[in-house]
Amino acid sequence: MRGLYCPSRNYRNLVKYYTNKNIGVSLLRAKKKNDTDRVMSLYGNESERYW
Repeated sequence: MRGLYCPSRNYRNLVKYYTNKNIGVSLLRAKKKNDTDRVMSLYGNESERYW
């Protein structure tokens, strides 16, 4: 199954990887500043997440 599917899937996986890494960095920085409530309001809780 070549064509457009494989490059699109690879691109989606790469975007997902960097999105999760950025969210992780945001959470780590917020924990250092004791400001996790603000960050969690941006990303939502477990049931509200779309990612």
